[in-house]
Amino acid sequence: VLQVETILVAKIKNLKTLKAGDEQLFNRQNFRKLFGRLNEYCGQIFVEFLPEATVQNTVDQVVSEILSSNSV
Repeated sequence: VLQVETILVAKIKNLKTLKAGDEQLFNRQNFRKLFGRLNEYCGQIFVEFLPEATVQNTVDQVVSEILSSNSV
């Protein structure tokens, strides 16, 4: 469970954006990968102290990597 507010906010922004267009991220496998990667990220760094823009960029990058790895 993601407990860091900035991660949750960034994730919700991605979900809203993708819901309006490409819904690949809503695939169960992709969704689980995303939450696994974000939980791993939160366990390695004090995300609470990072600027929101930094966290958003990281979440965006993880989403992009997951989606691009499935389109290959």
